[in-house]
Amino acid sequence: MTINTSPMKLVFIDLRHSKWLIHLLIIWVSISLTSCHLFDKEEPIPSYLHIDKFDLEVKPDNSQGSNDNDIVDAWVFVDRQLIGVFELPVTLPVLNAGYKEVIISPGIKKNGLSDHRIIYPFYTSFVDTIQLDPAQIDTVRPKIAYRETAIFSWIEDFEDKSISLEPSGTGRTIDTIRLTTDPLEVYNYDGVKNKVSAVVDMKTGFQVFEASTISQYDIPQNVEVYLEMNFKSDVDVQVGFYPLNNTIIKGVGVLRLFPSKEWKKTYISLGEDINAPANKGSDIRIFFNAVSNNPEPGSKIYLDNLKLVHF
Repeated sequence: MTINTSPMKLVFIDLRHSKWLIHLLIIWVSISLTSCHLFDKEEPIPSYLHIDKFDLEVKPDNSQGSNDNDIVDAWVFVDRQLIGVFELPVTLPVLNAGYKEVIISPGIKKNGLSDHRIIYPFYTSFVDTIQLDPAQIDTVRPKIAYRETAIFSWIEDFEDKSISLEPSGTGRTIDTIRLTTDPLEVYNYDGVKNKVSAVVDMKTGFQVFEASTISQYDIPQNVEVYLEMNFKSDVDVQVGFYPLNNTIIKGVGVLRLFPSKEWKKTYISLGEDINAPANKGSDIRIFFNAVSNNPEPGSKIYLDNLKLVHF
């Protein structure tokens, strides 16, 4: 008689692997249960802050010039933690609700460059404690001012109908800056009606214009130094300064302003060049220079609200 042992062999193989199958089953069940808990976790409901724009307040005695500004970004800190830099206007989420210390610092484009955005060192920050409620939008219009330590060495808004600039440089073909009261030419902003702006009339053909501050300024070393200004122009304009520490005076060009049909506000950083080894300890004069070949008939340069500010 022949005995078939195949069924017994099959049973033996299943029993041998059953321990590992049980272990795999336990691991699979554990992972499945953990995954369910992960996906079932309740997400926090954010609160929201809406920031439209900053209000810059200046002293009424004109010792800080106009309140015109070009604050483009809000640097937002919640409980001293930076949550982001946001282009204005913005509605931004904040995950943790409750009473929070909110700091909003004003951001600008340094030297007008979109890829060089900084907190402007001369403006204060908005600081407040705000109750943030889930799913609610709190609208904030931050009020800021110039820092008390900011020094304004030069302010020129032309409103007194005088000009604190004079011809400078060599090879000039244009010596005149005139004042305009034409409402179509004068710079106005945010409901504020200026009465006077400065104009340079560029002639056709090869033309050179330059003017510098009549006064010279003693700037402390190793501090932030900015020139704020409003301008529009049909030609390139070079902005820089003359360091007055040598018998041979050579201008230092800092920034070239490209033509703009609309008025622009710009913040020009002078500190890096003023504090360069060759210029350290020098008094300075600010200059504006334009060299143009065949400008269009009627081309002009407009200037207003000039401020030299430093610590």
